[in-house]
Amino acid sequence: MSAPGSGFLGRSSSSNANMRGLVQFIADLRNARARELEEKRINKELANIRQKFKDGNLSGYHKKKYVCKLLYIYILGWNVDFGHLEAVNLISAQKYSEKQIGYLAMTLFLHEKHELLHLVVNSIRKDLLDHNELFNCLALHAIANVGGREMGEALSSEVHRLLISPTSKSFVKKKAALTLLRLYRKYPDIVSPQWAERIIHLMDDADLGVALSVTSLVMALAQDNLEGYKGAYAKAAARLKRIIIDGEYTTDYLYYKVPCPWLQIKLLRLLQYFPPSDDTHVREMIRESLQRILNLAMEANKNVQQNNAQNAVLFEAINLIIHLDTEHALMKQISSRLGRFIQSRETNVRYLGLEAMTHLAARTETLIPIKQHQDIILGSLKDRDISVRRKGLDLLYSMCDATNARIIVGELLHFLQNADFAIREEMVLKIAILTEKYATDVQWYVDISLRLIAMAGDHVSDEVWQRVIQIVTNNEELQVYAAQTALQYVKSDHCHETLVKIGAYILGEFGHLVADQTRCSPIEQFMALQGKLSGCSPSTRAMILSCFIKFVNLFPEIKPQLLHTFEVYSHTLDSEMQQRACEYLTLANLPTDDLLRTVCDEMPPFPERESALLSRLHQKHANTSDRRTWVVGGKDANADGTELGMAKPGGLKRTFSSAAAMNGGKANGNANGANDLAGLDMNAPSPSEPKMLKAPNLASAAHLSPGWEKGFNKLILRSDGILYEDGQVQVGVRSEYRGQMACLITYFSNKSPSPMTSFTTTLDLDESEKSKLTWDVKGLPDSTIAPGGQTQQVVMFESKRIFEKSPTVRISYLAGALQAVTLKLPVAAHKFMDPADLSAEDFFKRWKQIGAGPREAQEIFGLAGPKNNTREITEKFVINTVEGFRWRVLDMVDPNPKNIVGASVLHTSEGGKFGCLLRLEPNYSTQMIRMTIRATDDSVPTIMLKLMQERLSQGISTVPEYLDLTEHSKLDELRTTIQLLKDIQAPLKLIVAGNHDFTLDESAFEKKLAEADRIAGEPIDRGLVRDQFGHPGEAQRLLEDAAEDGIAFLREGTYSFSLQNGARLKVYASPYTPSNDGNWAFQYTGEHSFDIEPSTSVVMTHGPPHGILDRTEDRKRIGCPGLFEAVAKKKPLVHCFGHVHHGWGAKLVSWRKQMTEKPSHFTDVDNEASIVIDSLASLGDGGDERQFRQTSHCSGDEYPAGDGKTLFVNASIMGDEGQMPWGMDIELPPI
Repeated sequence: MSAPGSGFLGRSSSSNANMRGLVQFIADLRNARARELEEKRINKELANIRQKFKDGNLSGYHKKKYVCKLLYIYILGWNVDFGHLEAVNLISAQKYSEKQIGYLAMTLFLHEKHELLHLVVNSIRKDLLDHNELFNCLALHAIANVGGREMGEALSSEVHRLLISPTSKSFVKKKAALTLLRLYRKYPDIVSPQWAERIIHLMDDADLGVALSVTSLVMALAQDNLEGYKGAYAKAAARLKRIIIDGEYTTDYLYYKVPCPWLQIKLLRLLQYFPPSDDTHVREMIRESLQRILNLAMEANKNVQQNNAQNAVLFEAINLIIHLDTEHALMKQISSRLGRFIQSRETNVRYLGLEAMTHLAARTETLIPIKQHQDIILGSLKDRDISVRRKGLDLLYSMCDATNARIIVGELLHFLQNADFAIREEMVLKIAILTEKYATDVQWYVDISLRLIAMAGDHVSDEVWQRVIQIVTNNEELQVYAAQTALQYVKSDHCHETLVKIGAYILGEFGHLVADQTRCSPIEQFMALQGKLSGCSPSTRAMILSCFIKFVNLFPEIKPQLLHTFEVYSHTLDSEMQQRACEYLTLANLPTDDLLRTVCDEMPPFPERESALLSRLHQKHANTSDRRTWVVGGKDANADGTELGMAKPGGLKRTFSSAAAMNGGKANGNANGANDLAGLDMNAPSPSEPKMLKAPNLASAAHLSPGWEKGFNKLILRSDGILYEDGQVQVGVRSEYRGQMACLITYFSNKSPSPMTSFTTTLDLDESEKSKLTWDVKGLPDSTIAPGGQTQQVVMFESKRIFEKSPTVRISYLAGALQAVTLKLPVAAHKFMDPADLSAEDFFKRWKQIGAGPREAQEIFGLAGPKNNTREITEKFVINTVEGFRWRVLDMVDPNPKNIVGASVLHTSEGGKFGCLLRLEPNYSTQMIRMTIRATDDSVPTIMLKLMQERLSQGISTVPEYLDLTEHSKLDELRTTIQLLKDIQAPLKLIVAGNHDFTLDESAFEKKLAEADRIAGEPIDRGLVRDQFGHPGEAQRLLEDAAEDGIAFLREGTYSFSLQNGARLKVYASPYTPSNDGNWAFQYTGEHSFDIEPSTSVVMTHGPPHGILDRTEDRKRIGCPGLFEAVAKKKPLVHCFGHVHHGWGAKLVSWRKQMTEKPSHFTDVDNEASIVIDSLASLGDGGDERQFRQTSHCSGDEYPAGDGKTLFVNASIMGDEGQMPWGMDIELPPI
């Protein structure tokens, strides 16, 4: 196989080197001394190749050789009209060298609309799916070079798959990212919005080359969809910090002591596309990185390459600092440095310095720091390099204001005389705009405008002279002086035609205002324009004739001369001029002047609208693949985001320049678009512009993950606990509320055996609520979490007004593939309440003061959902809920002792404090509640009632939600479980502990206490621990005392029980489950010995065996192989377990007669003979209204246990509400 980097004639390829016929052919063509000889040799070879292809039966080698000859002929410029199909067929070859030539021929011979292209789509897809990375790369190259819409739509998903696949090599990912970028720039709708989250995560790739390519892709995507790619902002800030501050880069990417400057520049540029972040932590990361860049730039070095790389990063950092406009210290630093840069001896540095200073002028509130360098900037207009002169012009235009307008305009006019032709038109536009914008004197505006047109001549666009006419027409104070000045210009011998147009219009409209002045008589006005008629273009002559018909109306004394002119032009060969002259002549000779006066009435003022000069100026800036984040023209021009199509900075209080200045008034009227005199909207979007699909907001409440309610419903009443947990991640929350402020610390623990990378959190809230509840992220979680490791995020919340919906958080990370969950954070309005103590007298007094009406909300409700006797409303549940909602329960206030009365104070920063009163009337016999809430604000009662009703209507479960004896191992939970077991009418009740029962596993409990001390930063109150969890051994004693009620607590081991029917029940029990970190109770790492004795009838364990009802929600098996091996060897009647909630169900397993030495569910279970009795899938969407699942497996039943069959039952009842406890009849052997 040839080397991937070699060309099709590369010497490194042995197979290519053996193509002697090709080498000889190339030598013959090079030796041909005349075109005729070359053509003769080529025709001979083409005939030979055509014959070979016609004969067929060519080997891959010969096909490759002949295609190479055709390629060489083609790149010499000769037409090749055959052999395309043979070339394309090489793509299907299995040899790399042949496939390479096929792809090369495809990229040269075919274009994106070629009819043969659809024949190779399947071959390219096959190469994309191949495990050979070189084939992947060849296919990616072909798509990037030739891919059209059809190919892009067919193969873009495969390209995306290569990009995100954890098995793809780095060089394949780089090419895949750039291929997607190429396709996106041609056809934006090819890239699916749903890919956004996965693409953003690749910015954290360990390979800087991949990160660079992906960042280029994200830059293009983010420009069109800022909302969908907002997650890239924090990623870019963090990656920049890791490179610059933390030094996370390899020496391969150290370019002359500058770490990966290309990636730094792209990250800095990407950050400019978004508004400044409100998160303190993100802003601090960016500030640290920018400060380090500025500090490094202070170090002098003599290496040119290092200087170039360092300056490239520095100037992009300066642009970001200007864009952010939030760091006062950094802004002062760059202002002084830019002054030195524009005086540099190096042309590139002067160019970049002028550009950055122009950006600064576009953003900053005060121009004083820039005006200090005005003389140097004016001097840049004389620079030898035209690009520097152009940037100097941009800066002068941007820094101009009322105080320096006359100086700058005067200098620009002076420079215009000798300016390069390439920038004259742009200079004329800018002078015209500045003259109009900062004119305070009537004469100055007219003099400069007409002088500009006289000097620039052909470089004056139509928008300039039309705008002068518009301004003069709309301003009476200009009209007299404009008519005088225009007439003097027209009288001159060398008057440019554009000035003649202005003179014709202004004199026709306002010539009568100066007719009585010296040298401005009607006949002089006529003679001046008459003298220009013969030398002007038809359009200008038409304007002069229109002026003359107005003269007929205004100056009857010169009517004969005017009629003579019309008569002369009524015989001209120009049809348009002839018709115009004839019509004017007829109009002038009418018996009365009524129609003439109507037609020649004074023109009304032009509608006030934005100057067309601005639109013309913006068209001068070429469109590039990267959109501008600012435009030339100072802060007024940048106040309107429609010019940029990018996000405008907003929402963040600025410390250097006022945000209000960014939203200043629009120059020259409305900002509806720059309209020319014809009324055309020159800023209207092109109908050909693609409409971008909106990416779904995966962090919103509409995309909450299954199982989010479990932790949320508990934490809505608590300040700390577990919010979410699955097989890979555990999310814990600890919160503290003080008035309207809240601090929420979220802990993320990696439970998987592999590290989590690119760990990302995204907070979101419904748009209608964002102004009511705000947050500031003080600390982001680590991007990488080691197995068993933990990281945290600190967020400060502020309740500005009463809010209804809770914020959500999207947690995403890479663990092979992208894993993500969206959870609702336990931040609700009632959390910002403080209980209030009131006497009965005060309560009723305030209750009456508030009154009913809008400040009262009342609802009667009961249990929500189906009535399945598994949930109920109890007095303890109601009181706990009320107290959890931070009400102070007031005793002896309501005459009915069953009723609950409460008071609290709700805190908000903008609305202030609101007094809240509660009256709750429960009827436990009917399971109904009437709840009334009154508050001192109209919006509070409805929201608070809805929150409480949602919680109270859920009721409390009549069965424990976990197979574990407890959830948090608290004594109250254990007592509830024991009482529930006591109420069950059965002579023998066997229980096994689970991984949540810490107080029954002393070593695990001590470990948990140590972890709590570490998180708190100090030893927690052991007295409080004893109140909740009891003294050591107290939980064990509670279970032992329950033995008299038939409750048998089984630790690990074998037990034998004599039943009332005379049967003997032999049980093996074990609470142990496997773990990688051992953070829970009764867990082991490595292996564990399950010593099941012969003739054991029932095995009871907390966890499942491997391969049997042990799949998690993400379809992973987490059962214990050692447990399966022990059960398979002893074959009990029943094995009952839980732990894996998603594995609920029962399976009657039939064992193979010949067992292997080390049993496995792959080799020793006869799946064809085994029966699934029930599973989670069989419950359906609505669950099951039965209280438990009853089955029988005795001899004579449909599915009997025993005789080489074991019934496996996963009795987990946490998760879906339809998951029921199991009731099983089994046949035991007699004593």
